[in-house]
Amino acid sequence: MIRYALPGLSNLWVSILKDSSLISVVGFSELLFAGKTAAASTKHYFFFYLVTATGFLVLTTVSNLGIWYVERRLNRGFRRA
Repeated sequence: MIRYALPGLSNLWVSILKDSSLISVVGFSELLFAGKTAAASTKHYFFFYLVTATGFLVLTTVSNLGIWYVERRLNRGFRRA
């Protein structure tokens, strides 16, 4: 059953990960707060927001690669003709 549930769960995981970066309430709000605080204290807004955005891009990419790997492993023995 996990083979059929994994696509939906992975879609939900990536959606929550991206939404948390937009609303900064759930999950990785510390990363956004740290970027905002550093930008406000040094007045280098573009640099710190770029670093924060890169951090979220890395988190999303690593999550997608992990999900892809698990899906590939689960589907290896279940190929349809």
